[in-house]
Amino acid sequence: MPHSFHIDIVALRAVACAASGEETRYYLKGVFVEFGPDGILMTATDGAKLIHLRQPYQDDTGANVDLTPAAPLPGVIIPSDLIAKLKIRIKTLTLAKLTIDGLKLTFEYCGDVIGGTAIDGTYPNYRAVMPRDVSGESAQFDAAQLAAFTKARGELGLKKGVAGRFPVWHNGGNPALVDFAHGTGFTAIGVLMPVRSKAELAPAMSLAALAASPLWFRETGASATEAAA
Repeated sequence: MPHSFHIDIVALRAVACAASGEETRYYLKGVFVEFGPDGILMTATDGAKLIHLRQPYQDDTGANVDLTPAAPLPGVIIPSDLIAKLKIRIKTLTLAKLTIDGLKLTFEYCGDVIGGTAIDGTYPNYRAVMPRDVSGESAQFDAAQLAAFTKARGELGLKKGVAGRFPVWHNGGNPALVDFAHGTGFTAIGVLMPVRSKAELAPAMSLAALAASPLWFRETGASATEAAA
């Protein structure tokens, strides 16, 4: 049975900045979209960085509405190449109607109808990568990975220059939190792995609780897990 929602393509394009481009990990080559009790959850990661964003359910005017699914719906992985086709026509109109029918995806936006196929794969448990705490210990980061967050800020509407300035909460050799959505009005968070020497290497994205993540993220994670149970 098809299901339709209105999704912010500005947010979708921003989250896609963290998606992988590796063919071997095809299931990471897009944005994982879930339908939680409080809104639409969008996540992308390449294993070194992660972006997670929450959008409230909205109607075609942008007003918040209660569209919580009566029964849990499976998440869907929207491929990056399909997202790239979604161009912003009007800056004040960024909501597109997304219809999901199995793996068939249809976006309707400003008179355009763009169809595609969801990635048929299992998305990893991204919630497990959130740091347990943030130590404040300094760390080094890959410039290209940081640039992806700058690009995401640009997609969220910030001008060049301003887009490159955002807080990064250092965490030594552990994943850092990136407040890339600071000042944009969007509810989102990023995670970034530090650059470590070969001798210091530890398992990437180690399993961790969500104690240091924003309250809205922890609540979302708990709710989504319970809904899927």
